[in-house]
Amino acid sequence: MTNPNPLYSKADFDMDAIIDTAKELREFEKEFRALFPEREHLIHQMILAILCKHHVLIYGKYGTAKSMLIKQFVEGIGADRDKLFSIELTRYTTESDVFGPIDVPKLREEGVQVRNPVGTMRAAHFVDVGEIFDAQGLLRSMLGTLNERFYSRGADSGAVPLHTAFASTNVDPKELIRRYPDSDAIIDRFLFHSKVNWLSDDASFRKMFSNILGGKTSVTPVDHDSLLEAARLVSSPTDQIKPELIDTYIEIVKTIREIDEWKRFSDRAFAQWLVVLEANAVLNGRYDVGLEDFYALKYVVCNGADHEQVELFDDKIAPIIAQAIENKQAMSIDDAVLLAIDAIENDWPATPDANSTASDL
Repeated sequence: MTNPNPLYSKADFDMDAIIDTAKELREFEKEFRALFPEREHLIHQMILAILCKHHVLIYGKYGTAKSMLIKQFVEGIGADRDKLFSIELTRYTTESDVFGPIDVPKLREEGVQVRNPVGTMRAAHFVDVGEIFDAQGLLRSMLGTLNERFYSRGADSGAVPLHTAFASTNVDPKELIRRYPDSDAIIDRFLFHSKVNWLSDDASFRKMFSNILGGKTSVTPVDHDSLLEAARLVSSPTDQIKPELIDTYIEIVKTIREIDEWKRFSDRAFAQWLVVLEANAVLNGRYDVGLEDFYALKYVVCNGADHEQVELFDDKIAPIIAQAIENKQAMSIDDAVLLAIDAIENDWPATPDANSTASDL
């Protein structure tokens, strides 16, 4: 019987095209950072997210251009407008607003309750949800769509083409969890979290004002089809992560769980972080994940505007990665010496004697 979930290898993907796409993404990131100063951490999270096919939660003060950044980012990755579903949630938002209205003729004629999915979250590849926590009652019904990419309402069920969702809010998730403990399960669906603040640096203000006065609102778009192929590589079961890297990964996640200053990450989150390592390798034009890709975990552990979290990562986690890299390099040198000895072992005399030449010795 054919394996329904094959483990793909490098040969199953057009790596030359994916490497070209990675180069485009790096250039896109550089341009987009110039368009939105002091959002470097968030922008890199968003790029990793589209490669991983995971979601991003952006929170912080009002007036930080969260919605504008999301819309221009989706345009920049070459997605057609009809592939983006945008909505601002309120406490009055209903399932009809998100998943489509009831098809009344079908209900009347066939007695089956289904919704018309055209132009809704069910038909979108990318989703922009503003003030996501303002519709507490609705969020639970969105979980299956966000996490499993499946809409399930009895007879009206089916897979959805959702690639990545970007959610924004002015509410701090920590405060939300304190008020509504059940919200933690919803927040956990977003692999990437990023806090944004008002601009603080003089150079950032100048750049923002220059962009506004010059009418600069876009960047060079990435080829969308090629991006989807790169994302297929990252999201497919592959041999990108070799077994010898797992011990280092376990040491890292156990250390993270022991640090009280960080939020409690679930086992599901730790499992999902593996694709971040794969995405970082692909973004740098490589198929195989290396220990250097472990530094990308900073983008799922730390929030963008929380410099203390970044410093904590650099203090507690980065040394583990650096030590693992050093150990691997030392082993590589030892292996090279052993290989050299093996290569000449059969050519030297077992016991030098008076007849041995200088070359023999």
